[in-house]
Amino acid sequence: MNHWNLSDEKQSLENDPVLLEINTYDRGHYYGHLFRSEGHANFYFEANSGYFVRYDRDFNLDPEYEDYNLCVEENLNIIRELLACIVDALDPLSVKVFTGSGSYAPFNSHATYFANPKAFITDLQMIYDYWIGNFSPYYQGEPKPYQDSDPVAAWYQFNGMRSAEQRKELWEDFNAWLIMREEVTSEVVYDTWDVKQSVEDGGLDIRRTKQGGAFVFGSEHFFNSFVSDVYLHALNIAYLVNKDKIELKIQELEAQNWQDELDRLDDGKFES
Repeated sequence: MNHWNLSDEKQSLENDPVLLEINTYDRGHYYGHLFRSEGHANFYFEANSGYFVRYDRDFNLDPEYEDYNLCVEENLNIIRELLACIVDALDPLSVKVFTGSGSYAPFNSHATYFANPKAFITDLQMIYDYWIGNFSPYYQGEPKPYQDSDPVAAWYQFNGMRSAEQRKELWEDFNAWLIMREEVTSEVVYDTWDVKQSVEDGGLDIRRTKQGGAFVFGSEHFFNSFVSDVYLHALNIAYLVNKDKIELKIQELEAQNWQDELDRLDDGKFES
């Protein structure tokens, strides 16, 4: 990684080193009980170590910031290479890329590696547990369930890099679609990864691996975006796959509700 000194006249490299801190711990370590949410290893770049976010959020390269964004792209390529090296060397179940601007919930990751569909489905279960307030498998404490949070005020849970409107939309989407989580199978996950998307138009950057996994980047310039849509796409596909069965179940429930009401009337409870 490089530090740069950018001015109106030139782009020059700084000589300051960028530190990469590596922490690993097993379940016997005092930090190891967090392995379900924090993993077994942490690769951490010190704050302010170069540039990672494009200055223009809409990806329209303004000539005024061209040098800055070239620096961003160089660092992003290094991060991609580092992720590939970690996966090749350690064969992890999952790797996620976070910043300090939000909680370590899977939908706040900027880039995620899934070794297989099981890793993806495990993430969905974690999101659901956070949503209903089942935090005990992940960490201690009694925070408010995400479903009861105000996504505008609770900016950390839904990541402060998102706008207030984006946090609200994310909260509404998961409230609506998490009911489909149990219908997300390995086949649904593979279908999700194979959906053709236009990265230029803001779609996810998904790269399948020969081993049956996938790298999912929020976008080409992934620190400007999140992978949250990959989970929502899977939930939507699960609904489409099971639409007929779900609609039949709804009809059965409605019929049962009518029958329950008729039984109540037959019991004489309507006399008054």
